[in-house]
Amino acid sequence: MRAILRTVSLLIWSAFLPGCGTDYSILSDKVPPQQKPQPEKEPEKTLKGYRIKRIVYEGDWAAGATTEFTYGNNGKVNQATYVGQDVGRGAPKGLFAYNAGNQLLTYTYQYPYVDGQGTLGERTAFSYRPQSSGSGGPTVEILFAQTDFVKSDGTYQLLKHTTSTLVNGLVSTVRTEATTAGSAATTDQYTIESGNLTAIRAVSGPDQIENFTFDDKPNPFFGLFGPDVTPVRRYSRNNVTEATVRYSSGSVRTYTISYTYNEQGLPITAQTSNTSSRILFEYEAY
Repeated sequence: MRAILRTVSLLIWSAFLPGCGTDYSILSDKVPPQQKPQPEKEPEKTLKGYRIKRIVYEGDWAAGATTEFTYGNNGKVNQATYVGQDVGRGAPKGLFAYNAGNQLLTYTYQYPYVDGQGTLGERTAFSYRPQSSGSGGPTVEILFAQTDFVKSDGTYQLLKHTTSTLVNGLVSTVRTEATTAGSAATTDQYTIESGNLTAIRAVSGPDQIENFTFDDKPNPFFGLFGPDVTPVRRYSRNNVTEATVRYSSGSVRTYTISYTYNEQGLPITAQTSNTSSRILFEYEAY
């Protein structure tokens, strides 16, 4: 969503001893002055860093839309609230649950209403399976994700399966199998360089390749999951500044994104070239 400035505070306590350093033996007719108890200071909170709290969208397509994040005791996002232009229909929410190892276990996207098909949301369940690669080999893990529609009667309808291969903790391939009529399975090859997702190449499905370049500032979306967090945001430690898409037809489209930053180097605005689209970022200290 990613080096973040860390500050460390040192709290120095002082001890006050009544009469210390004063000889009252020659003041027999006087009572030593009473020392007022000093109020105890509350321990200062050590600042770990800053994390994304709120996103505001500007532009014709999403003017006034926001996403707000809240965090649990494990320091991870436990809820995201999405407020769009159509505020009269309510605000959809994303709910996050984790296992004992702080790995994402389920992500539930709650609609603010029941649609015409009786669907009130989507639920993605994750499972992690380490793979044996032999002594001295890379650490390989398979991440399975199943996304279902959640129906108003409490039942589920399969939407898609996603299988991701992670090598040494970095995503390598992603295969998506959708259940929508007429949809074919697709497999994408991911290239991670210097902590960023620099390329996505379709190895099955439509022939397409995406290339990305980045700044050197921390990306506040790194590691986050949600409908408005694209793979290049989720898997990159820095912020994407240019995206080039080469389609099977031979056409090429390039998008550039410019940023302004705060004192910690975190982006506070992102502007996409040749569009009115702009994103504003707000943070909280923790």
